[in-house]
Amino acid sequence: MQNIVVVKDLHHSFGELHVLQGVNIEVKKQEVVVILGPSGSGKSTFLRCVNLLVNPDKGRVWVDGEEITDPDADVARIRSTVGMVFQQFNLFPHMDAIGNVMEGLVTVLGKSKDEARELALDELKKVGLEDKLSAFPNNLSGGQQQRLAIARALAMKPKVMLFDEPTSALDPELIAEVLDAMKDMADQGMTMLVVTHELDFAKRVGQRICMFDEGTFIEEGDPEEFFSRPKVERTRKFLRQITWETDS
Repeated sequence: MQNIVVVKDLHHSFGELHVLQGVNIEVKKQEVVVILGPSGSGKSTFLRCVNLLVNPDKGRVWVDGEEITDPDADVARIRSTVGMVFQQFNLFPHMDAIGNVMEGLVTVLGKSKDEARELALDELKKVGLEDKLSAFPNNLSGGQQQRLAIARALAMKPKVMLFDEPTSALDPELIAEVLDAMKDMADQGMTMLVVTHELDFAKRVGQRICMFDEGTFIEEGDPEEFFSRPKVERTRKFLRQITWETDS
């Protein structure tokens, strides 16, 4: 199966802090890759470099065969094929739910308002928000806001979805509804890169688990192999720590 994302020798620094130190990865179409690793290791910066929200200092990134890091690339067009869901919901507070989903369809993809509304309604139904069309973000729960953010990203018909710890800002009882929406996406064949500490999601939905530490990937494997027989001591230490925190 073809690669949908290819990253080669990616580097990025914030001042003297070398955050990304030669990241390499290939992600196949319809693959779900879960990225684990400690806070501050560069996972979020890596995701942002994939769609050029952060410009890498060195390295190359391809999305569906097009190099987004090429100086002559149509970055806006390529970026429109990459959906991203952040820790914070980044919704438009002055727009209701359906307006949030319609906005990109009209302004970026040039859809008519009638067509955009129809497409937006379809995506809101998929995430269980068809009864919240007129609700504004501040009247939605955290889980509902994150599902709205997912619907907004999906409406653009992305080729790949990036998730940057999408449940970290949620109360524990709201996490499951977001993870269920993400699992539905994976079941429907969406290519996904997911930065998360949700180990149950990683085990159930992830097809490949990658350990990120000190600016690069240090280990990867299928879920059974990764969690039962990690090869690298840093991975073993991280899993012991995060399992302890989850069980506490």
